[in-house]
Amino acid sequence: MKTIVLFLGILASGFSIAQEKIYIQSPAVFIDGDSIRDSVRQDCDLDKYLATQTLSGIVHVKKKLMAINAVATSDEMPSDDATVVNLSILAVHGNGGAAAFTGGKGFTVRADYKVAGQIIETKTLTLNTRGGIFGQFGGICKILEKDATSAAKKISFWIRDVYKRQSSMPTLSDSAAKPIGLISPIEYVDETNVRQAIKDECALGKITEGYVLERANHEGFPMKPLPTYDGTGTAIRVSIMDAVGTGGNLDRKFIKLHIDLLKNGSIISSEDFRRDTKRGLEVGACYTFERLLKSFANFAIKWTANQISIAENPGAREESAENKVEQDD
Repeated sequence: MKTIVLFLGILASGFSIAQEKIYIQSPAVFIDGDSIRDSVRQDCDLDKYLATQTLSGIVHVKKKLMAINAVATSDEMPSDDATVVNLSILAVHGNGGAAAFTGGKGFTVRADYKVAGQIIETKTLTLNTRGGIFGQFGGICKILEKDATSAAKKISFWIRDVYKRQSSMPTLSDSAAKPIGLISPIEYVDETNVRQAIKDECALGKITEGYVLERANHEGFPMKPLPTYDGTGTAIRVSIMDAVGTGGNLDRKFIKLHIDLLKNGSIISSEDFRRDTKRGLEVGACYTFERLLKSFANFAIKWTANQISIAENPGAREESAENKVEQDD
C-alpha cells in the first residue's frame, strides 16, 4: 500500500511540473542590420526551422529526462509571469555561394531564458561548417539547416538544465537581487575604424553582449542587459574600438574593446582589452572575432567582479599596490 501511495505521489508531482509551461519563441527573430542577407532570410526559413527543431528537441529531452511542457509562441512575453525562451539569429556567416567550395558557412544564435520579463540566463552558440574540398556539399540553406539542428539540440538540453536550476531556487527575487547592468546596445567608438564589411556581416555588438551575459551566468555573477541607464546603480559599458581583418583566412585578425564600470553615473574604473591572432589558417573573419570575444567575456566578468570588490573595500586597492611594490623590489 505504501508503495502505491508513493507511486501516486510521484505521478502527481510529475504532473504538476508538466503543467508549468515554457514558451519557445517561434519563429526565431532575425536581428536588425545587414549581418544576414535578405536571400537567406527569405529562402532558408532558418528562423522557423530553428524554433521547430528546438521544440522537437525539448520533447525528446522530456521523454528521456524530465517533464517540461514546452509550447510555441509568437509573443515575446505571453503573460506577465511567463517563462519564455527568446531565440535570436545574430549573424549568418558565408552568405554568398551555394556550394561548400565557396568557403565556410555557419550562423550565430542567442537564446534568452526569461522569467516574468527578466533574463535569467543566456546561451550564445556559433555553428560553423568547413568549406573547401573537405567541406559539406549542398546549397547554403541545406548546410545551415544542419547547423540549426545541432544548435537546437544544444539549446534544448540547456533549457532543461536552466529549468532544473530555477525549479530548485526559492524565488526569482532571491536569485536575482541587485544585478549589474550591461548597457545595451554595445556600440562602436569610431565606426570609421572598422571596415563596413565587418560591421555588416559580423554583428559584433550583439554577439559581445550575448557572450558577456552567458559568462556572467556561468560564473554566478548577477547581470542583465540595460537598454536605458538612468545614472543610478552599478553598470558596465562596453565599446568596440577597433576590429581589423581583411576577411582572408591567412590574414591576422585584431580586436580592441573598452570597458567602463559606472557607479551612479560616474566612471569609477576603465580598462582596454586587446586580442589578435597570428597569421595562419583561420575559418573566417567573423568566426575568428567571435573566438576573441569569448576571451573578452571571460576577462570582462573577472575584471568587473574585481573592480566592484575594490570599490567596496578601498583598502584592497592600497594593499594590492603595496604588494606589487614589494614584488618589484
